[in-house]
Amino acid sequence: RIGYCSDRNGWACFPSWERSGKIVYGVVGVECSVGGSFYKNFPFVQDIPGTNVECTHTEAEICDCVDQIFPYMVHLKKDLPTTSVNVSSHENRINVVGHERGSQQEPNDQVHIHLSNDNSLVIDNWFPLGSENTHEALIFIHGYNIAVEWALRKFGQFVASGHFPSYVKPFLFSWPTGKVFSYFSAMNSLSDTRTVEDLKKLLISLRDCGKFRSVHFMTHSLGVRLLAAYLVDSDVGSLFYTRQENIESPHISRLNPRSDNNQHTTQKLHLKNIILMNPDYPLSQFRDVVFPKAAKFCTNISVYVDKDDVALWGSEIFNRKKSLGRLNQPLRRKAGPKVTSASSMTFFGDQEEGDEFLDVDIIDTNGLQDNFHQIRHSAFNLNRAIVQDLREIITEQKRAIYRTSSVLIRRTGNLFFFL
Repeated sequence: RIGYCSDRNGWACFPSWERSGKIVYGVVGVECSVGGSFYKNFPFVQDIPGTNVECTHTEAEICDCVDQIFPYMVHLKKDLPTTSVNVSSHENRINVVGHERGSQQEPNDQVHIHLSNDNSLVIDNWFPLGSENTHEALIFIHGYNIAVEWALRKFGQFVASGHFPSYVKPFLFSWPTGKVFSYFSAMNSLSDTRTVEDLKKLLISLRDCGKFRSVHFMTHSLGVRLLAAYLVDSDVGSLFYTRQENIESPHISRLNPRSDNNQHTTQKLHLKNIILMNPDYPLSQFRDVVFPKAAKFCTNISVYVDKDDVALWGSEIFNRKKSLGRLNQPLRRKAGPKVTSASSMTFFGDQEEGDEFLDVDIIDTNGLQDNFHQIRHSAFNLNRAIVQDLREIITEQKRAIYRTSSVLIRRTGNLFFFL
């Protein structure tokens, strides 16, 4: 099941005709074929009765909209016993996927696992995510020229194919897109302060819900412009911990309790991933403006590109700017104050003098063919290699150089391609 947050009313020729002036939350069930988009009637979307919630809260009030729909976002495999455990090393510490360490006094180089009476694996001093308010929200922002139902179908196909664990709760944020001839109006809609504020209200509701600790952002095509507008123009630090705060206090309480006194909680969220699929965004503006702001809060920034993306080729013609989504070389900038993290990569022998690679993973999908339309603009929910790679990013927070679910080869610098 997928939660959604929408500030649009239907699907019209122009975004201004869609804007409803109110935010509506809900939950849908999406029935898919995990083998791919082979059947005419699948994916199939159906509203869950009783889940539609219209947000009427003011900025000063606690927003309980997400809290109201959360009980309906059930997972079929939530209560199954743990029969396997994935243990890996991450930032000089042991990491147990889907779990979080309890007492921080325990050694960082040891994990003790035993079998319980119900044949479930139990990890001493580790707690499964999803318990004690440690859920993670995966927020998908779609591109333009798409109805809410179609966006839910696309996102639902991705979630089903990825077999995500129960602690990852998928949310779709749907904005007024207009139709095919409203491209420039759609760009204006994304930078509209009303759209940015509506996205911020979703994040506030996630925080006030008290059940979420972390957020993953995933955008497709033009949707990146909404996330960029939020990161650049909003007070991101009021909702998310900075990387510096995480370094100075690496064991910030995993609890994010909901306030009981009608006041916003002071607990913030962790921004674990920013994933940009075929981003329709000016390359230079991302490099010089958006990336420095995003890197203050997120250590894992991934960009999936394809130089043969026909839709982005048209965007470059219309906008007369090089598109980030058609990048086919490492992403560099002139050397200056560096933004680094414990998980950032070190490269040798392929960096030009006076330049430095951005701390970002550029994933070139140009060599992939399965389930790719000839326009090559939207296959993230159907191509098995991309789905598996995204799952590993979201569930394990691994950088491209360390991922194993798909074969990624470093071409040079921060540019990778699928073998």
